Amino acid sequence: MSTLIIILVLQTTVYAQETMAINHKGTQVSVRNTVVTTADSAPSDPLQNDIWFDTVADVTKVYNGTIWLTINLDALAKKEDSTNKSTDINLADVTNTKFPTELAVKTYVDTELAALVDDDITNVSFDGTLLRVDEGTTNFSANLSALEESADITANTALINNHIAADDDLSATNELQNAAEVSIEDTAGNYTATNVEAALAELATAPGKNIYSDNGTLNDNRDITQSNFDLNFDSNTLVISGDDDRIGIGTASPSTKLDVNGTTRIRTLPAGAGSDELVTVDTNGNLKKLPISSMETKTSIAQNTGTGVITHNSEDGTSQAVNLVSTNTNNSISVGSDGGAYYNSPIKAYGILIPASNTYNASGISSAVKNGTGRYTFTMSTPRSSADYPIQLSLLETGSDRINIYVTAQTTTTFSFSIIKEGSTFLTYSYVDRTCYFTILDF
Repeated sequence: MSTLIIILVLQTTVYAQETMAINHKGTQVSVRNTVVTTADSAPSDPLQNDIWFDTVADVTKVYNGTIWLTINLDALAKKEDSTNKSTDINLADVTNTKFPTELAVKTYVDTELAALVDDDITNVSFDGTLLRVDEGTTNFSANLSALEESADITANTALINNHIAADDDLSATNELQNAAEVSIEDTAGNYTATNVEAALAELATAPGKNIYSDNGTLNDNRDITQSNFDLNFDSNTLVISGDDDRIGIGTASPSTKLDVNGTTRIRTLPAGAGSDELVTVDTNGNLKKLPISSMETKTSIAQNTGTGVITHNSEDGTSQAVNLVSTNTNNSISVGSDGGAYYNSPIKAYGILIPASNTYNASGISSAVKNGTGRYTFTMSTPRSSADYPIQLSLLETGSDRINIYVTAQTTTTFSFSIIKEGSTFLTYSYVDRTCYFTILDF
């Protein structure tokens, strides 16, 4: 058994406006201005200004002849953009479509407030019924008789008027108290008076405290306005000029911000830096600053690397040459490749051989080999220019034997020698070990 399910898709079309009109030929025709469609998909073949209620996106759209525009979103996106924004600070544009900017509104309000003339209130009166306020040349009044408490206001007005006249009656229902009628109690003992008026009289006749006769302590910051008058302490010891904002020490007429007529001492100064500036004094005693670089001596030193001569050029235009290497005959010191003095020592290697401890101590020697008793070969650290170089040998003999030392071989990198003890005959000569010394020369 099979079941056939039929799904019906309903689309509702409403003609928002359909009218009859006569065209230019005199024929009566039906004119449809707008089609309103409620559906989950866009209508086919829409005309400009057609309206579609999209039931899927739940938005309203209008066809502009090309695409469907979403009213809900597009309208919000285009609200108050640069097209309908007004920057008129006078709000003089006669329009209901443009929105003024925040700055335009602020400028307009500030201008209007500045143009207002604020007269001070000159008088306020109340006769029990009318409250009148006078402000400059204008006034306004308000009738308060209809207020619920108007009877109380009238009664209070009478009481206040009664309190104005003083007759020494201090009852609560009579007049306000004056200074002589207000009692005081001074527990600190500053006054002997018992009312305000008498206490004020004591204060007026009491000797005042001031900086000339009494010491004191400031409890807060104080500002003093000199009004172009000078403060002079102890005959020019310190003068504060009020008309040109200057301070003088030892002078009544300071010519600079700080004018000192006398010696000056600074007890503590922080350490300076190479980028600081120097303080100088002109012929009038005015302090000025000067860059340290301006005090540097403009001199130069140059060296000829070929001859080693150093030339000093002074800032006054004079120069002086100094020979780094003497030009005397047979001078063993020459000029090096960098222009400095160079001594090429003829001694290339030297040392001592101690067979008893099988050790040696030498300079310019990289290794030593014992070939047998009394026979040794040394290797030099650097090769000689040729195999014909002088070798100086000597030995230590503490006994009475006749000991000889001979060079047996030499190359540019090694040399060998033997130590021989003489016998009674040639056949009795023998190799022996002895402490010996060597020196290798090269030119």
